[in-house]
Amino acid sequence: MRGERGRLMLIDDLRGVFLFEGLSDEQIRDLIAAGDEVHFGRGDVLFQEGEAADFWWVLVRGRVELLRRTRWEESVAGVMDRPGVWAGGFRAWSGQAGYLATGRGAGPGVMLRVPAAALGERARAWFPFGVHLIEGFFQTVRNMEALSRQREALAALGTLAAGLAHEINNPASAAVLLSEVKEATDRVSGLVGTMKSYAQLDRASLQMIDVTEGIDSTLVMLGQRLQDRVTVIRDYGPGVPQIEAHPAELNQVWTNIIENAIDAMDANGTLRISTRASAGHVIIEIADTGPGMPAEVQARAFEAFYTTKDVGQGAGLGLDISRRIIVERHHGQIAIDSRPSGTILRVELPHRRENPG
Repeated sequence: MRGERGRLMLIDDLRGVFLFEGLSDEQIRDLIAAGDEVHFGRGDVLFQEGEAADFWWVLVRGRVELLRRTRWEESVAGVMDRPGVWAGGFRAWSGQAGYLATGRGAGPGVMLRVPAAALGERARAWFPFGVHLIEGFFQTVRNMEALSRQREALAALGTLAAGLAHEINNPASAAVLLSEVKEATDRVSGLVGTMKSYAQLDRASLQMIDVTEGIDSTLVMLGQRLQDRVTVIRDYGPGVPQIEAHPAELNQVWTNIIENAIDAMDANGTLRISTRASAGHVIIEIADTGPGMPAEVQARAFEAFYTTKDVGQGAGLGLDISRRIIVERHHGQIAIDSRPSGTILRVELPHRRENPG
């Protein structure tokens, strides 16, 4: 249990935090009294994705990683590294709410933990109008979150299923004579291997990889969309080193970029994929022969939910997700070079993924 000195120190910590601007010392003291001060270290799990969000967590000092379970692995979706950044507490507004991510300490730090019920009581007493806005906004976010997860799962299954169906149903792949059974078996075995390579189902999360392996697997999985109207040119440079990366996440990037390129060409043109070594980096370029992007579209291409496609054809998240994976997860860079003759998506990845902390 905290002593009075620790409580005063915490009040001093919170008084200058942006989140508590406008609150009196008495209100801050009341909020602290309703909760407790939680000290954590590297690797400590503070709250778990999907569990009931019964507490409101406010960062006072330190750094917390936010992890989400996506597809086949748990990955870092964001960080809490600024005093006043908060998570959870959603049961103050909805009795069915859970944590949207897992909070894990990235080093020593302190958080203020307040029961959601206590947060709700004080919010309603101090900001009654604001609470009505929050409750409405929260319900909207929950609906969008559920829809987004459903679409992501369906899109992933669709990509895998379409690619496999195309390959298996290809007449060249279907052996019907007894003498061709072994060839067909080998073919199916190869397809399963390709799918496992694409999904990274049996491999560690962070590892040394050859980027062309993931690109080739992605091309196989997108074979149905490429068909015979898209010519694929692989321009893989010599001496390109392996890089330290999360391969399943990079495969999502290649999928997003290549699918955009196919759409830009209306599934008819040339797709050129090149790799080359640079000082401390590997550069991957994916180029199409579509009409290019107008300047105003290029300027907003990495914005979440921005799309030029028809309703139902795209959520506008592909390039935003790709940017987050490349920049935030792998500390690389991604850029667009678009002209009337086509568009190039350029990805630059370091040989080794530096630890941000």
